[in-house]
Amino acid sequence: MTNDYSYVDVHCHLDDKSFDGDRDKVVERARNVIILCAGQEPESNRKVLALASTYSNLRACLGLHPEFVPDLTDEQIEAEINFIRKVTDKVVAISEIGLDYYWIRDESQRRRTREVFRTMLDLAEKLKLPVIVHSRGATGEVLKEVSQFKYPVILHSFPGSLEEIEIAISRGHYLSVAPSIYRSKQKQDLVKAVPLERLLTESDAPVLGIKKDERNEPSNVTKVVAKIAELKGIEEIYVREALMNNFKRMFPDGGT
Repeated sequence: MTNDYSYVDVHCHLDDKSFDGDRDKVVERARNVIILCAGQEPESNRKVLALASTYSNLRACLGLHPEFVPDLTDEQIEAEINFIRKVTDKVVAISEIGLDYYWIRDESQRRRTREVFRTMLDLAEKLKLPVIVHSRGATGEVLKEVSQFKYPVILHSFPGSLEEIEIAISRGHYLSVAPSIYRSKQKQDLVKAVPLERLLTESDAPVLGIKKDERNEPSNVTKVVAKIAELKGIEEIYVREALMNNFKRMFPDGGT
């Protein structure tokens, strides 16, 4: 199902209100990109499902972002997990899930986000779905939590050290890179360290653009491919084909 597409964006937020005025045009500019749109909490998850039913190149990924977990009751979390189970046939991955100790400083809240992360990993295993994982200020713990996960793992915009990147590679995880690679030495070093067969592209739109304060969008993954080719000293076409093959390994049916 990927024959019509040349690029992949494995992580973005097209449900964001910053796209409300021109979403159709944004998607049209990315018509050659398979876009995995990530939900973050109940309202976002429903918006993502609606968008995936509207645009042919969008795929729905549902989850509970760690930043939103402290604002949800146990009952709301349980209800959302049940909702995701009911719409599994419309979902290609569990995302966005993970840990964020940069924004979440209270230890009791951190403990709860770890518990919810484990619950979401368990849900993904039962549904036999890949996971796309957020990690900020908690790279070591994230690697620990996903170490026994049975299905593919994408570490989105992974901020880990070179040692942690090596651990991720050795376990067969994928690392996705956003347009912020143009201004991030850490992401440039990551691309140099990670074999091509373990890389993927993302936008994380509307954030992580080439310029810090500029709205990002999925079409910019084409520029990420160009930067990866430059950093690795190989032709862009080979990078593009390799990343699409990586995507096909994770999603043999094209993410449909």
